[in-house]
Amino acid sequence: MNQLLKEKIEGIAPLLSDLERRTYFNLHQYRYLHTLSELQLLCKSGKVLDVGIAPGHMAMALSRLGYEVSGVSYDPDSNFADYKDKTTLRERLAAEDIVVKKCDIQSEPLPFEDNTFDIILFTEILEHLEQFPNMILKEINRVLNKKNGYLILTTPNASHLSNRLKFMLGHNIYTSVETMCSLPIYKRHNREYTMEELKRLLKYTNFEVIKSKYESYYFRTTKLKEEVDGLTLISPNLSFKYLKSYLKLFSWPLVTMCPSLKPNLFVIAKVAQI
Repeated sequence: MNQLLKEKIEGIAPLLSDLERRTYFNLHQYRYLHTLSELQLLCKSGKVLDVGIAPGHMAMALSRLGYEVSGVSYDPDSNFADYKDKTTLRERLAAEDIVVKKCDIQSEPLPFEDNTFDIILFTEILEHLEQFPNMILKEINRVLNKKNGYLILTTPNASHLSNRLKFMLGHNIYTSVETMCSLPIYKRHNREYTMEELKRLLKYTNFEVIKSKYESYYFRTTKLKEEVDGLTLISPNLSFKYLKSYLKLFSWPLVTMCPSLKPNLFVIAKVAQI
């Protein structure tokens, strides 16, 4: 990972509330670094669309790197309780010169012209959709630059090791009944995919996959040392839910030798040429 990119990501921390910084930001920091490093290999500058832009961390880093960033959100004017100073998403991103448009991606077309964007981010969104995602993927295809545009997609791996063990023990791998009944659709996982399913889905919506790999974003330990309001943050980027199970089973070597057991999917695709 290049140092400039790390600095841009870490520079966002002072803008966040303690709650947001300690939870979502620190947990996803390695994923941000990995995704943006891959993006920079594809495109050093240009127009980027972040579909499902909240909480806006990657978009903010991209704007600071010189990209022209836009985003869509189903409710950009909400006053999120964990945002510093209780600002709305739109206000937060406007301060970074990022335009956010309201759009329900499951029922509305993206509010942009054809062939507009050089890069489209669709990261950690697919699993939250309640309806089949062919509509939004076809819309992404429409607004992506047909010659030199790229879609970057990340999502959980439905067939990762923890899920396989749960299923073998007779447990459902999906969200509990209590969570399904109590949380709104965008705060729970409604459908996860295997890599093979994801590739078929992209092919069905007229994409050509040019890079795919399995990742373990939440096993990484990325330390963030930043003085914020007198507090020194040194926060491991770990998902203890997965880590505890894996360590008990001494399975990290197995996951390393068999990448399809890792918990995250990463894909880069472009519009298929007919």
